Amino acid sequence: MKWGYFAILAVAAVVASAAVVAVSDCSDAADDRGVYVYVDGSPVEIRGSASLKDAVQRAFDQKGIGVILSGTGVAAVDGQAAPSGKSWTIQQWLPPRGWKVVNFINAPGNFVKGTSYAVHLADQIPDGGSVTYSAPSFEPRGTAWFYIKFLEDIDANPHVRRIPTEDQRSGFWVKGDGSMAAWAFKDACATNGFELNMSDGVKGDIVDPDYIGWLFSFLGLGDVNVGKDAWKYWSQFYWDGSKWIYGETLGHYDPNVTGYFALLRQITLGSGEEPEPTKYTRPDVTPADATSRPRGTS
Repeated sequence: MKWGYFAILAVAAVVASAAVVAVSDCSDAADDRGVYVYVDGSPVEIRGSASLKDAVQRAFDQKGIGVILSGTGVAAVDGQAAPSGKSWTIQQWLPPRGWKVVNFINAPGNFVKGTSYAVHLADQIPDGGSVTYSAPSFEPRGTAWFYIKFLEDIDANPHVRRIPTEDQRSGFWVKGDGSMAAWAFKDACATNGFELNMSDGVKGDIVDPDYIGWLFSFLGLGDVNVGKDAWKYWSQFYWDGSKWIYGETLGHYDPNVTGYFALLRQITLGSGEEPEPTKYTRPDVTPADATSRPRGTS
């Protein structure tokens, strides 16, 4: 994978913002969403809440279940404290690593629209002198839109030519569902019959969640060195609420929080064997265009 070197540099900058990005008003009203609190495994959408503590309290109130909250988390549910060996936990969905235990003190930085939390009676798991906690058995799903455009290789191979028209190849949208943007993109490709070779996070015998969502090839097109410091590749972007930001692995994004992405097939310039993409063309659309020329309705 030619772009693995830059991934190490870019992910540190991208992943911190990926979980906390909201979609702008120019989307399909996605900005009106609240946060989701899973109680008994089913989500309750809480809008207009200023804190996680308030959202959890309101979610239990809507379910008609009693809850006792402490200064940091959940003390008891329906009159029952956690039995020995277990703890009431609040866990936040953070792709690509999944559920993470949070509390009312450390959660505010990621308390943004679309975020999913679960109140979970977790097993306490001894771990070298400390304790970890079991995670919920489910994953929250969301819908993500992907804008695809060819600046290079517009008629490169049979996979590309299966897209019905050259006009669509100059820019079209697809959408898919999943618990992270990588799985949503995989769903979109399966629905539309697109060829996709994407990392699932396994490198040899090592499982590395940060590696989920690398595009080895899409529509039969991977990274191609076409000259000194010049590469054809799929440039990836996410919408940060007001503009397109160059990103890397799709696996770092929760579709319920960050729901719009773009992939441009273009030539990017850099330096050395592992060129940093210092020059590229940004997408010329906004999420408001997501339904203008869609392909597929999944």
